Parts: sequence; structure tokens; C-alpha cells
Amino acid sequence: MSNNAATDALEKIPVQDWDLLRFLVSVASSGSIAGASSQLSESPATVGRKLRDLEKALSLPLFDRGTTGVALTPIGEDILKIAQRIETELCHMGEVARGHRDFKGSRVSVAAPEGFGASVLAPKLIEFHTLNPNIKIDLLLSNQKVNLHNREADIAVRLGKPEAYRVNAVKLGTVKFGIYSSREYLCDLEPIHTLDEFLGHNVVVATGALGNTVQETEFRKITDQCNIAARTDNVNAQLSAVKSGLGFAALPKFMAGDNPDLIEALPGFLTQSLDLWVLTHSDIAPYPHVQTTLEFLVDLCSKVVEPE
Repeated sequence: MSNNAATDALEKIPVQDWDLLRFLVSVASSGSIAGASSQLSESPATVGRKLRDLEKALSLPLFDRGTTGVALTPIGEDILKIAQRIETELCHMGEVARGHRDFKGSRVSVAAPEGFGASVLAPKLIEFHTLNPNIKIDLLLSNQKVNLHNREADIAVRLGKPEAYRVNAVKLGTVKFGIYSSREYLCDLEPIHTLDEFLGHNVVVATGALGNTVQETEFRKITDQCNIAARTDNVNAQLSAVKSGLGFAALPKFMAGDNPDLIEALPGFLTQSLDLWVLTHSDIAPYPHVQTTLEFLVDLCSKVVEPE
């Protein structure tokens, strides 16, 4: 029998009898009436009776009963697949309902790259808290990608194209990069307009995972002809070193572009860019506290990146 026929059969079940489907799923998953009895904390006699009630409601034989146990019939296999999907959706509905009920005092975990989280998100937490005092934000800053499917975070701000499976993704725009130094560093120097004038200056270069980013890969083309004054695996440390007057570094424009104490050298030299996304798992996206946080992040992030 086709899945369409199985669906038609399920439509015959009165609403009050939909609970019978969980007995079908339990017997199939455990492999026996005895196993389902233990799973459901019901007597074997009750499980057997519920299966017969389900077959009667459907007017279909779901099991072949033998001396060694029960086995699904072909139509039973088709009915089981639909029953399992129904069970999944009912669980999801329960999660959504709990999300709505628990809106007051809810927590939302937001994962973001270290530089973006510290320079863009953290300063705006007070604004978010003022608008939404009942939502508590857990800000998780790391350059390692979190796994939304394993609920390592509720929302993720991510540089680069995300995975597509069961993830709600909003592309905000493009992050660009530049080479920056402080006004203090340049105060007694001639203006830098060409690459030749740049070579020989102090630079703060990246190591570790930061050293493999698109901006550092481009910047590395000229740093071997400069004086490497410091190395670090943290973009916030790069920014602090530059602001102190140590030299130049390749920095995201969202961190350095609007800072009045910093000056960009060789505009346009760094041509690589990364798309910025805000992601959340599709199962929890409807929760009011998640949706409220997501809308705030989308609005905030879209103001600090280049538009599409």
C-alpha cells in the first residue's frame, strides 16, 4: 500500500484515538509487546489491546502475530513512518509551547567570533537589556564554530557561508578589512600613500587560527618586508596593540573603521571579504525570546557591515 493510502487510513482515526499511535511506535522501536510494556509502563495486556484498538480504528492489519512475537505488515510499515513523523512534530509542538510559556525570564545563548562579539555585540547588551529585561543573554565568544544542532548555542553570528540543514540563516552583508595604525604612531611620520612607503614599518601579525584568515593571508604578502613588532592569536589584542601606537595590523572595518584614533593605510590593498550571517536552529526559531533576540541582532549587525 502507498504512503497516500496509509495517510488516508490514518484520517479515519478519531481525534481521541490518536494516542494509540504511540503504542505502535513503541512496539516497533522495542521489537516486542513486552519491550513496549516496559517502555510505556503499561501491562503487556494493555499494549496488546491498544494495538488491536488501533487496527480496528484503521480497519487494517498492522502486525503479523506469531509464536515468537509480532512483526509489522507492509501497511504497518507505512503507517509507522507517518506515526513517527507525527510523534516528532508533537514533540516539537511541545517545545514551542514551552518556549512561549517560559518567555519571561528566559535565557538565550549567542555565539559570535571574538572580535565581532567584543567590539559590536557586548557594548549593545545594555541596550538590549533595557528593551528586554526578562531575557538574559549568554554571550559565547570564540573563533570556533558552535554546533547549533547539538544546542551548543541558540543563535550564532558567523563569518562565512553556513551549513543549510535545518538552520534559519539571514545574510546581513559583507565584512571588509583594512590596514590600520594609530594617529600616535603616524604623528611624526610622512604620510603613507604607496606600498614602497609602507614597507619597513612596524606590524602586528596574527598567529594560530587568526593567522589563516583571509585578511591575514593577504597582509602576509608584505609583512616579511616589514618589522614584525609583535605576534598574537587574538584580534582584540591586535587592536589594542595598534591603538597603543605599536604599528600596523590587518583589522575588520567593523572594529577599526569608525575609530577616530585609527588611520587606514593603503585603502583597497586588502580585497578579500567575508559574508556575515545570523543563524538559529529552525526548531527553536519560533520561540518568542529567541525571535526577539534574533531581530535585535539582525538590526544591530546590519548597521556595521557593507550591505548586499
